[in-house]
Amino acid sequence: MSKFSAWACALALAAQQGAPQLLLHRQGPASIGLFIANADGTNERRLNTESELSYSPTISPDGEWIAFTSEKSGSADLWRIKADGTGLERLTRFAHFEDQPAYSPDGKQIAFVSTRGADITDIWILDLASRNTRNLTTASGGDFRPSWSPDGKWIAFSSDRGTKPRAVLNGAEPLQETSLYIVRPDATEARRLTEEGMFAGSPKWSPDSKRVVFYEMTPEATAPARRDAKEQKDVISQIVSLNIESGERKSHSSSVGLKTSPQYTGPEQIAYLNKTFGLVYTNGRRVPRAARNPVWSKDGKWVVYEKRIPRARKQGERLLSSEPGFDLTYSAEHPALSPDRTRVAVTESGALVTYALDGSDRRVVIPSREKKALGASWSPDGQWIATAYGASFDADWGTSQIAVVHPDGSELTVVTNEPAGAAFPSWAPDSKRIAFRVSGRVHQGLRIVDIAEGKATVLTSERDDYPAWSPAGDAIVFTGYAENDFDLFTIQPDGTGRRRITPTIGVDRYASWAAKGARILFSSDRNGFQDEAPLYDETPNPNLELFMMDADGKNQTRMTSNKWPDLSAAGR
Repeated sequence: MSKFSAWACALALAAQQGAPQLLLHRQGPASIGLFIANADGTNERRLNTESELSYSPTISPDGEWIAFTSEKSGSADLWRIKADGTGLERLTRFAHFEDQPAYSPDGKQIAFVSTRGADITDIWILDLASRNTRNLTTASGGDFRPSWSPDGKWIAFSSDRGTKPRAVLNGAEPLQETSLYIVRPDATEARRLTEEGMFAGSPKWSPDSKRVVFYEMTPEATAPARRDAKEQKDVISQIVSLNIESGERKSHSSSVGLKTSPQYTGPEQIAYLNKTFGLVYTNGRRVPRAARNPVWSKDGKWVVYEKRIPRARKQGERLLSSEPGFDLTYSAEHPALSPDRTRVAVTESGALVTYALDGSDRRVVIPSREKKALGASWSPDGQWIATAYGASFDADWGTSQIAVVHPDGSELTVVTNEPAGAAFPSWAPDSKRIAFRVSGRVHQGLRIVDIAEGKATVLTSERDDYPAWSPAGDAIVFTGYAENDFDLFTIQPDGTGRRRITPTIGVDRYASWAAKGARILFSSDRNGFQDEAPLYDETPNPNLELFMMDADGKNQTRMTSNKWPDLSAAGR
């Protein structure tokens, strides 16, 4: 039985009828398409990959095929299609994440990344004739963006192997440090090309196989590089090439701008992407284009790239899954199921709303005005929904308090009076108390408020967050800070018995109870990045995946493996 099936069976214990249902907030684009155009941007047309999510294209040496990643069948697998739009074909079939294909110079093999081995991205080789695969790299840490030298003797890639975790925003948003490596196709003679302490990404070879070109920036810049366009415009990266034997470096850019995806399009000419402008060529040509991850044909005459197609996911929209044993559906942030499992409460742009589980029958409980709502928790008796309510949810200067409201929007009542921002409420099984967190410059930790008395008691005074009260009422699971890391802890409602249950390097958060309290769902970035961080957009935490474990912390199992972060979840 696969781990996905085991998890589905576990959730089935809690399901009232039909397939086990998981409401999941996935932070990623709803639609990405592949486009082909002349190098000057003319004659752009979309390739019909028959998938809402197609990305990471690469062109075969003869220009006949375009290999890419598609989520058409649920998991991220490798596919290929002819440049004229015919011959769509699936290349890999595996439940784990597979991405970033790169053709061998003879077109008979493809190097790609996969988490099928140790749940981290290693480089694998696919033989196109037999469809057999073999593992090329196995070092600890993630390996990304392989590139085969034209003479077939080397494969270059970027990797964060051997680096120490670093983060910003109070440790919640990881930075990425990578170096360039090369290895023989038979897995021998692996060596590092660039020094540690920087980010170097997306290597591509010169036509004579003597140099690799790549983009370079500081690790600190990898955080704003993957946020929104407003922050990306202030990020600076440069295009650099390196002689693989002598180590001699050459700069190919010096201007401001976030530059990625460089590639030789001739012996001396290099093309690359400026993320805030479009396609740029070192001969002076510039093509405005909202493109990502471009690749050029061997002769440099045409280019393939991915573009986000404007479409927002809808509440209740079915997310394709590689495992048929459960029903995976999209939800807005912090979904909270009603006790009768017929509705879900979520917050959308500051409004508290409820939906039927299929995404229909939207009802606004608290509209988004000067004061807004964040997060939701449904009281076990079904009479109330708790939420954070205020004008600011800033971790240092927030002014929000915990409020309760009937599901029909009546009797909105603030039930706390904290000196720091209060958020992320969770009801006790008796529907009389609420656990929540406070966060500020002075006051922090978990609190419990008695609704009738209007009095809050201190549960913890550390940097604790995201509490979730167990259905039995005997434990509260939460995210705590210890040893420079965020892990999950449990504590009894009287403040005793604090216990760390995920002593693993990486951020663990957004815990919720499933299977009537027998299991805990949570998000974690413990397996690291699955791609180069600067290649993302509007994705502060790209490496969060969904995990499941027993209530005592045992049997921790990764439940999703894809390119996009999986955040808060609720199991039915």
